[in-house]
Amino acid sequence: MAIGQGYVTATPLQMAQMTAIIANGGTRYRPHYVKRIDAPDGTLREEVQPEVLGEAHLKSSTLQQVRAGMRDVVMSEAGTGKKARIPGIEVAGKTGTAQAVKLGEDRAGVNRGPQAARDHAWFVAFAPYENPEIAISCIVEHAGEHGGTVAAPIVQQVLAHYFGRNQGPSLPPTQEAAAEKQAMPAASPPASQGATLARADQLENERAVRREPPAAPPRASDGGPGGIGGAQGAASPRPSTARAPR
Repeated sequence: MAIGQGYVTATPLQMAQMTAIIANGGTRYRPHYVKRIDAPDGTLREEVQPEVLGEAHLKSSTLQQVRAGMRDVVMSEAGTGKKARIPGIEVAGKTGTAQAVKLGEDRAGVNRGPQAARDHAWFVAFAPYENPEIAISCIVEHAGEHGGTVAAPIVQQVLAHYFGRNQGPSLPPTQEAAAEKQAMPAASPPASQGATLARADQLENERAVRREPPAAPPRASDGGPGGIGGAQGAASPRPSTARAPR
């Protein structure tokens, strides 16, 4: 079946494996999470080798039709997965919208209702089209939107990072303007204005000096003449026990 409804279920890993089978020509490999294990000194301890689990047994013509259709989903102007494009790489993909809750014939407001009842958004892809290196699947649960709208941009970012073409997600206009304002160097004031500001600072400093109260007479300390425990002559200052902040 090609429609994600009812009891048709799949995990993201299964969808990624299906995409890899289409990408590599019909071979099903055992998925694994670890490619290699290195010792602390950098020597190789173990490297996982590909393990073939079976073949899809698809006609070559059928497989090529599916692959070409997935390419058009992303690369053609009429495709629904255009948001997965990255510069210089041909990407093939497929959008998907999976029903989360069975609502019978009345589905007009399903994606405006409770979050738990909204549709899931899917997108799978592989790239490059001619010599695939990576297959990926993405699900945005209860997104309430199409896979090409919310899931394809996520896949685009992963692929862009993998191929070293990551420019980062585009910022909303308000955040972009704020970022440009922070990056813009501060403008220097005109020469006349700078002289005026310097003169104003000088006058303010002179007024501050005139307002400064006279120094208070020295107070008798507990270690000085006239103080508690005073000794003849000037006493040496007592060492402070306050510790300097680190």
